[in-house]
Amino acid sequence: MNHLYDVMYEFNFSLPPDYALVIRALGSLEGTAKALDPDFKVIESAYPFVIGRLLEDPSPDMRKILRELLIRDDGSIRWNRLERLIAAISEQSSESSNKSEDGSADNASGSSDWRSFNMHSVVAATEDLFDFILSRKGWRVRVFLVQDIIKASDAFLQEATFFISI
Repeated sequence: MNHLYDVMYEFNFSLPPDYALVIRALGSLEGTAKALDPDFKVIESAYPFVIGRLLEDPSPDMRKILRELLIRDDGSIRWNRLERLIAAISEQSSESSNKSEDGSADNASGSSDWRSFNMHSVVAATEDLFDFILSRKGWRVRVFLVQDIIKASDAFLQEATFFISI
């Protein structure tokens, strides 16, 4: 947070008071968390909440933000972010199924645990993303997707050929 303040001061950047208060609060929380756990990462711990909000809100603005999170301006897919998103959903899904087996909680229906994803929202967001990819606006994504599939297939076949020849 200190680096953010330095940059804002250097470039004479000003924020509305509400945003400044939120940033100050985050800075205080980060400082407290770092004092208790030096390895604590604020962004990493907030990631499930942010992704949950993106997945649950079906508004066009939130869907656009989700697309921008996963797809670059040129249409290429940000595979690392997609992988992290899938891992977060998978981790939450396995945690909620373990809790259901234990009988302690049922997050599949959307309980109040902020770390849980409503699976209906995940499915709806996935359908919206596929609808975008299959629409006229998603043609560049389809091109990059095919190119990425070809590259992955080529790498797989080269590796398989290498192991067969050994």
